[in-house]
Amino acid sequence: MSPDIDSKMKEANANFESEEYKKAIDCYDDILKIDPDHLDAYFFKGNAYFNLGDFDKAIKSYNELLKLNHQDLDALNWKGKALYEINEFEDAINQFNEVLNIYPGDIFALSGKIYSLIALNNLKESLKYLEKLLKIIPEDEKIGHVKEYADACFELGNVLKHLNKKDESLKAYENFVDTVRKNKIKDLYVKARRVSGYLNWAKKSGENVTFSPREEPQYWQWVTNPEYFLEEDGSERKCLEPEFMEDPGEWWTCHKDTLFGDLIFIYRAGTENGVTYRDIKYVVMARSDAYPLDSIETSGKDNWRYGCDYIPLFKFKNSLMIEEIRADPYLNEWNALRKNFQGVVFRTEESIWKHINDALLSKNKDYETFFKTFDRGDIMAKIIDELAVENKLSDNFHIMKNFGYDLDFDSRQKPCLGDGGFIDILSKDKKSGEYVVIELKVVKADRCAFGQLSSYMGWVMENLANGKPVKGIVISRGFDTKFRSALQTNPQIEHIELTELLQKLNMKLK
Repeated sequence: MSPDIDSKMKEANANFESEEYKKAIDCYDDILKIDPDHLDAYFFKGNAYFNLGDFDKAIKSYNELLKLNHQDLDALNWKGKALYEINEFEDAINQFNEVLNIYPGDIFALSGKIYSLIALNNLKESLKYLEKLLKIIPEDEKIGHVKEYADACFELGNVLKHLNKKDESLKAYENFVDTVRKNKIKDLYVKARRVSGYLNWAKKSGENVTFSPREEPQYWQWVTNPEYFLEEDGSERKCLEPEFMEDPGEWWTCHKDTLFGDLIFIYRAGTENGVTYRDIKYVVMARSDAYPLDSIETSGKDNWRYGCDYIPLFKFKNSLMIEEIRADPYLNEWNALRKNFQGVVFRTEESIWKHINDALLSKNKDYETFFKTFDRGDIMAKIIDELAVENKLSDNFHIMKNFGYDLDFDSRQKPCLGDGGFIDILSKDKKSGEYVVIELKVVKADRCAFGQLSSYMGWVMENLANGKPVKGIVISRGFDTKFRSALQTNPQIEHIELTELLQKLNMKLK
């Protein structure tokens, strides 16, 4: 290596290590002007572009290197990783396969191929390679791959869970948690804590959403930013509108002690498109107990450990502003205010909650009308009735033959990982093998019910169906005109009358 190249390489590497990637690229370009065949310059230039998020230029640099040495394993691996980042998963797999053809035990290539297969929803193939990876990857921290081993255990748990292999999935998750704790992998502590919570919940509840109704509710304050209370076009999110009151399936982050029937105010905080939000805008009710959030759904959200389904109850036209809250001496000791709403969720004392409620009543006459007619017990009773019918139908699933459906029961309260919500009953047609999603209502079905079922069917198509059609059934106490009109748009969705089902189940509801 010439003195000029040696000096430039040291400068380039120093810039790279200090994350001055653009300066590093300039240095690598200077080297390549002197030596157009400098492999390291091409490689690290590609990595610099990769770290800048310019994956196309990174791939171009790796390609220049591969012209000189088509079997360079590092270049092949990083090119595969860059292709993965731009969602070119098939091409990424081809790159990783080139590495594995040369060196079948390459951990980087195996991991990259696995993630690409998962992205393509090829779960069975990814499972095969995950099992291979865990056989060859060293678990010993001294060898330096213990984090990769833990990550592989975690992904194995996710894949097995998606394949409905619950017991095997729980074992893989347990192995992940044990590996993290045994080897003190600090980067994975938060994830391990969340998975540990999920394990406790799954073993206790069988992955069903649990309901522990209290005669008197607990009270909470949720805090959220514009990303979650505004749509992409800047309008207010529809899922927080009161018209969605009878439309379960939406979930929100919450405290682990949240129980079905608890009442919550939502405080908006943040600035979007020049508008600053600092107010209490919504009141909602927890539709389930808290449950650990799946790590796929909440990747990177360290504060998102628990969630619960919720029902929007009321949207305040005249919200309670932060200036009004601060000016009220009664609220001086309110924990959320003392912390300036710097948090995700706060438990609120009943006296404080009722004081805030009174302030909102004084500002919103229509809220007073709602409040006089609001029957928390009635809403909870309807939900409990739905669960009772769901349980009875699940235990007597052969009854579906009476309505022309020959189905195999798959699962109930199936979580739609990544989208949120739980499918009431998931089944399969015995002849065709096609999935059939069943949504149960003890009230009249409306357009929201149709949209909810359509969303669940879409999730099954993307994650489980492997290209086969997906059918849907709404079981409800009749339906309104909007549901009937929506029904005409999708021949894959059908309706069963709840009263007829109850007769077959020998059940009566209030």
